[in-house]
Amino acid sequence: MTDTKPQALCIPEILSEIFDHLPNRADAASAATVCRTWTSIALNRVWQDLPSVFPLLELLGPLMYVDSRGWDFERGIPDVDFGRLSAYTSRIRSLRYSDQERWTGGYRQRISTDVSAKILYYVASHNGGHLLPSVRSIEWAVSKDEAVHQILPFFSTTLVGLDIKLGCDVTGRTTLDMLRTLSNVLPKDLKHFRFLPSMENETIDTELTSTLHRFQSLSILQTPYSALSADTLVRIGSSLQSLEVQYLLEDTEELEDLSVLFMETCPIIENIVLYVAWATQQEWEDHEHEHVPFRLLRPLLRCSNLIELQIDFVIPIHLEINDVRAIQQAWPELQVLHLSAKSFNPEFPGMPLSILSIFSAYWPAALRRLALFCSCDDVPATSTDQKYPLRDLEALGFGSALIDRSNIEPVIAYLQTLFRIRKLVANPLPWWGPESSPFEPFGEIMVDNPWRDVIDGVEVRSRKISGSQVLVASAPATGPEES
Repeated sequence: MTDTKPQALCIPEILSEIFDHLPNRADAASAATVCRTWTSIALNRVWQDLPSVFPLLELLGPLMYVDSRGWDFERGIPDVDFGRLSAYTSRIRSLRYSDQERWTGGYRQRISTDVSAKILYYVASHNGGHLLPSVRSIEWAVSKDEAVHQILPFFSTTLVGLDIKLGCDVTGRTTLDMLRTLSNVLPKDLKHFRFLPSMENETIDTELTSTLHRFQSLSILQTPYSALSADTLVRIGSSLQSLEVQYLLEDTEELEDLSVLFMETCPIIENIVLYVAWATQQEWEDHEHEHVPFRLLRPLLRCSNLIELQIDFVIPIHLEINDVRAIQQAWPELQVLHLSAKSFNPEFPGMPLSILSIFSAYWPAALRRLALFCSCDDVPATSTDQKYPLRDLEALGFGSALIDRSNIEPVIAYLQTLFRIRKLVANPLPWWGPESSPFEPFGEIMVDNPWRDVIDGVEVRSRKISGSQVLVASAPATGPEES
């Protein structure tokens, strides 16, 4: 009997969908050897998203590690056949690189400063063009001056997303040179731009603003707020769907002005992530016993497309019952809500834990991640009649809130009546920021920390609840009476 291959496995679109679900590049490489029908499609999966530049560099020639410089080409200028190389490089859609001195598989992941010039010379010697003619996204995180411009050989007119993070050793002069280069080489129809310099000053802000003005249809932006004047947001805000900024605050009332500006200039915004810090140490000391009222953020309620709002600050944001009701009504598609779930003042009480009951009653139907700073001292009584939780949460974050050991069981019982929680997160250190999240553990919770028992108790119970139970998906017509 002759084995016949199912016809579905000869359809490129179906094969591509299957190969996209393979767990790693090695499995896709194996699939490429099965038959000719699979080869090209499987190779697309192998090369389309590169976790580092090294698979690409190894195509150009053998590499050697030089202690003082990093990885370099063993034979000098690459001499590989350009046509054969293009069969692979034309498949690359995204590329990542970090120059951090870390060990991966026994090797430091840093390339020599000469590599960039050698690649540019090689490409120019083969009729110019682009090394990566189809690349769409580049992530470049570097900490030294000499590594910043190594990104240049990988640019292409097809680029739609650029993510650059400069470390603390990158000087202002190099940052300015990079911004001027970006203004000249980036396509005007770039969609995603993330640029985080190692420092902020007026000259860098001005140059970054000039770079932003070049883009005509930017939809995703992450940058220091100091480079975002009102005029800049008026120019680019109409197409923005995601905005992530770092903001130095002198007075909490500025948050209301900021909310008004976002509301007026970004009509279709869906994601807002705001990292706020006090501009000076004196402001920090003056406000350490305060909280931020949600009324300062109320202008954002008019951004009806919002699906994510994250406000990261060193003092908590306080919600009233009518605020929760307004959130449910204004943001029906809200999926992620994080309202400064941390405080550097361990004695700050936070919101009453009962605010979670209000959320459970006035529940945005799509909400799956919630992080608030709550006091766990006064735990509401739990209902003995309710057998199963009302809501399903992927993650519930309590930030840096404290809990007394005597309240472990009451808190577990209370949370279990409200939510089925896949992951409960408490962070003993309030130091997370742009590179971390209140929905992920930051720092290890010590064995004797009461939160460890709460997390274990809530998550174990949630896993035991049968998946066949129906969870309430929409909020009831009426909620608890306001007090």
